[in-house]
Amino acid sequence: MEVISLSGYTEFEKIKIAREYLIPKQVKENGIELSCVNFSEEIIHYIVKHYTSEAGVRNLERTLGSLCRKVAFSFLKASQASGSVNFPAVQITKEFVQKSLGPKIYDEDIKQRISQPGIAIGLAWTQVGGKTLLVEVSKSEGKGGIQITGQLGDVMKESVLTALGWIKSHKELLYLMASKGPVNDLEYTQSLKTFSFGDYDLHIHFPAAAIPKDGPSAGITITTAIVNVVKALFI
Repeated sequence: MEVISLSGYTEFEKIKIAREYLIPKQVKENGIELSCVNFSEEIIHYIVKHYTSEAGVRNLERTLGSLCRKVAFSFLKASQASGSVNFPAVQITKEFVQKSLGPKIYDEDIKQRISQPGIAIGLAWTQVGGKTLLVEVSKSEGKGGIQITGQLGDVMKESVLTALGWIKSHKELLYLMASKGPVNDLEYTQSLKTFSFGDYDLHIHFPAAAIPKDGPSAGITITTAIVNVVKALFI
């Protein structure tokens, strides 16, 4: 027997499946007509991007079903109040989605976050394809402890340890990088003697912990995030 690996649907494919199959199915199951509700391609993409993160479309179907039930309930209330069954179609908007489903679950608005020290962005493999990966590092006084949080595979955990090993073996280079001007030998020597990784604990976090992450290509991102935090200790 040969194992054939099938990758997940792309966003474009999910939008097509939603429009041609999932929405008509959920509209029918919730007792309304297609003319009662209007899903634009933009709003379907918004739902796929911010409320689902999966290889398939099961969660997408459940999400669309929730919105259709909200529409059906609105029509029922309106018909009971007025005695009429003829109402304009409900336009599904971002405001309607947020009111019905709550705040965005998967928020990729990271422009502001990556400007903070200790945060770096890279690329990673996930079960739903390649995507951007944030690495967040914070330090606190301690005894050299390391805490890694996020749903990581073994290769990713090894990348963290490899990054830490490289950083510890290149203290001199980090000091020179952190220095903003000429460095004299005495200042250089004293700074390296007084600094110790054992005086601090590091917490390395990978956001969106519900999504498994693995792969060998995140090492440079992890290294950058850690360096961004520890290099300030030399100054």
